[in-house]
Amino acid sequence: MEPEKTSEELVRGQAEIGQHMFSFADSIVLKCAVELRIADTIHSYDGAPITLSQIASCIDSPSPDIPT
Repeated sequence: MEPEKTSEELVRGQAEIGQHMFSFADSIVLKCAVELRIADTIHSYDGAPITLSQIASCIDSPSPDIPT
């Protein structure tokens, strides 16, 4: 008979299952960042700090929420 699992072991197991369930999201996020050319936008500021609003305004998007 297997010894009873501790609470900590159960939480770690649940966290590991969650990581496996949602690991696909990392590749989707990377794909979107490449398609939106986010790295190029950040690089175009020559190392200066850039806000999310500045990044969003450089993305070609038909969204009315993103200023042009």
